Amino acid sequence: MEDGTLILVAGSLLALGIGATLLAGRLRVPGLVLFLLLGMAIGSDGLGLIDFGGSEHDVELARTIGIIALSLILFEGGLAAGWSEIRPVLRGALSLATFGTLVTALVTGFLSHLLLDLSVLEGLLLGAVIASTDSAAIFSVLRGSSIKRKLARTLEAESGFNDPLAVLLVIVGGSLYKIAALSA
Repeated sequence: MEDGTLILVAGSLLALGIGATLLAGRLRVPGLVLFLLLGMAIGSDGLGLIDFGGSEHDVELARTIGIIALSLILFEGGLAAGWSEIRPVLRGALSLATFGTLVTALVTGFLSHLLLDLSVLEGLLLGAVIASTDSAAIFSVLRGSSIKRKLARTLEAESGFNDPLAVLLVIVGGSLYKIAALSA
């Protein structure tokens, strides 16, 4: 795909995403739901505008789009929650983000090992992949909720802080898995 076409596609997707956010606000549903529907519509199982199956180039394109989308999601969440709102709940949020993510990864990993007949290492890798909560869902749901602001800010901060730990767990787990596969 040429650079000009790629810029046009990215701009169009950004415009569609903004439209989905506005529509989600009117429908009173999390914007994440409409983003998922938009992704499914343009993907290979929908209109086929972006083909994610097949060549290695398609896999790289999907990875690049995913990284950009994650960056935008985290950036948007950071814009909504200022430092003055996060500082009072920082201690609790960091505790939840570190210990909560570790416990979730371990419990999910060992249950995956037992229930899905995976090796312990494969189960722990799966647990690490799904251990962090989705920031976009947390941010969008808590903004319109009636729960206490301190609790909402704690959960928002935790959902933003736990992603780096989950990424670290996946990288370490993937490396260990690769080492174990090479030595076998």
